[in-house]
Amino acid sequence: MNRWHVLGPALAAAAGLLLFADPPAPSVVVNPTVSTSARAETPPKRARSTPDSDAVVPALLDRHVLYPMAAASGAARDLFADLNRAVDAPVPSAEPLKVGPPDLPFVYVGKKQEAGEWEVFLSKSEMTWVVKEGQLVENVYQVVKIAPPVLTMVYLPMNHLQTLPIGEAE
Repeated sequence: MNRWHVLGPALAAAAGLLLFADPPAPSVVVNPTVSTSARAETPPKRARSTPDSDAVVPALLDRHVLYPMAAASGAARDLFADLNRAVDAPVPSAEPLKVGPPDLPFVYVGKKQEAGEWEVFLSKSEMTWVVKEGQLVENVYQVVKIAPPVLTMVYLPMNHLQTLPIGEAE
């Protein structure tokens, strides 16, 4: 069976209801005859919960009735006047900041001892190095000493020694 055999009559029925159905009866009645002074003295009436009853919606109130202070002053007031807009300046610390070398960017992968000399495998991102004592790495670090459980490197721009744990000798 074609899907239009089912959907076609359903679409036609929905279009017919939209075009030929009676509009819903208004459920809200506005009473425009209430004076401004009467509105300020009496509270607005609440709408009843039954849908076919005549609900009363109060007319709009004037601005001076709602906000008597603004009307009395006659001038526009700054709504944000009581906010503190001052930005606190940073307090200088008693000690100057100590600038040191960055942390070692290498990850220890493994080590081996061959002919009495240690070789350590280091990794950074997708690069891997096999380093020995005295070797430069990225022209920034130099391996000073390999003595398990640590590898000692010097950060050349600041001439600062740093260590990397590599585990005990096996």
